[in-house]
Amino acid sequence: TVQTEIVYPVLEDDDPIIGNPDAELTVIEFGCYKCPYTKKAEPIVKQVLDYYEGKVNFQFKTFYIPHHNLSYNTALAANCAYEQGKFSEYHKALFASQSFITEADFFSFADEFGLDAGQFKDCYDSEKYKKEIDSDSLAGVHAGVVGTPTFFINEQKIVGPKPFKTFKKLLNDHRLKVGGFH
Repeated sequence: TVQTEIVYPVLEDDDPIIGNPDAELTVIEFGCYKCPYTKKAEPIVKQVLDYYEGKVNFQFKTFYIPHHNLSYNTALAANCAYEQGKFSEYHKALFASQSFITEADFFSFADEFGLDAGQFKDCYDSEKYKKEIDSDSLAGVHAGVVGTPTFFINEQKIVGPKPFKTFKKLLNDHRLKVGGFH
C-alpha cells in the first residue's frame, strides 16, 4: 500500500536537542551525517539558534541514506556519544570530518571527548541504537522526507539547506500565530 497521509514528526525524549532545552519552539531536523547538504545547513542552524537567543531549538533525528557510505554507522556513533552526554561535540566532529571519516575516527572522537571507551565500543559494536535510528528514519519517511536535510516547524516543511531568511519567515509567522515568544 502507498502512504497518502503525512504524519508530522513529534518531539521525542530519545532524540538530542541542539540549543536551549527549555526553548519555546523546537524545529525538528531530519539529517544524515554523510550528506553534504545536511552539512551545508549546519551554519544556518547555528544562525537561527543565535538569532532567537534560546527561544528556538532543534531536535536532530537521524535519517540515514544507504547509498551514503557510513551513513548508518555515523548515526549509530552519534547515538552512542549522546548516551554519554557528548552529542554536541560529536555531532560537530562528524560534520567537520564528513568527507574523509573512517570507522576508526568514531573511536578517536570518543577518546578525544572523554567518553568511556569500553561503553562506547560496546554500544557501537552491539548496534544498541539500531531500533532508534530505524524508527527516526521511518518517522521521516512517514512525514514525507525524501532527502536531507528536511526541517519541520510545526507542520511547515523546509527541504534542503535554505537561507536563514526562509527560517526567519516561518518562525516569525509561528510567533505571530501564538502571540510571540515570551
